[in-house]
Amino acid sequence: MKKLLMGAVGALALLAAAPAYAETGGFVGASYERLDADDAEADGFAINGAAAYDAAPSVGVEVEAGYVDFEETDGSYGVTGHVYSDGGSYKFGGFLGLSDSEDADTFFGGGIEGATHLTNVTLVGALGYGEADETGIWSIDGEARYFVTDNFRLQGKLGYGRVEFDGADDSDLWRYGVGGEFQLDAAPVSLFADVSIFDFEEADEITAFSIGARWNFGNFSLRDRDTMGPTFAGVSTVGSQIGIGAGAVFTASPEDETEAEIAPLT
Repeated sequence: MKKLLMGAVGALALLAAAPAYAETGGFVGASYERLDADDAEADGFAINGAAAYDAAPSVGVEVEAGYVDFEETDGSYGVTGHVYSDGGSYKFGGFLGLSDSEDADTFFGGGIEGATHLTNVTLVGALGYGEADETGIWSIDGEARYFVTDNFRLQGKLGYGRVEFDGADDSDLWRYGVGGEFQLDAAPVSLFADVSIFDFEEADEITAFSIGARWNFGNFSLRDRDTMGPTFAGVSTVGSQIGIGAGAVFTASPEDETEAEIAPLT
């Protein structure tokens, strides 16, 4: 898996150095992560990146890769790739990805995704399915981004997941949150913050806080990065479907009951 992560980072570097004729944009960043549940809490850090470029006329490619590590747990890695049709004001395509760690089975997933770019608003949605060992997850996720200025963005997100266990009752998960990002005028550096809540049907609610910084490449404003760069980053990822990005996973207990636990997935 480390080789996979290195390959993904290499792919991001190649995208950043793509020929001038290809519109290329993206970011690399680092953040502090905090998870809170009724009877548990954990601190950690994450690094991730995303990049997109025009592979052909009206065809775009996007790659995301990340690593997250929470205290007293092994770190985990994730990679997601996207291919989509780019109509300028809209995008439509599909994604495939996986995540892995020492504490959990490898999670594979994919689905379809779409986005529309309005004057000051971007709407993104994804429908996906993933599985790990004997657990399958159907999910639908959406995000609305409002650009107060070209370099100041606010967003809200909402997602639903249906988890199907082998030998246990199925369970529902709702995911919702808000966040924002601001890019400095003096340098292509942005600061961001995010809070997400994972509401499990039969388990403790988990709240995830994230704050960090990104270096943005492509000579884009945040609004331009959203349009010509990695539009689907953080929404149409294998991890975001069931809260993997925040470290929330489902496990089936031996007593055939469902519980939520904090684990370091990405």
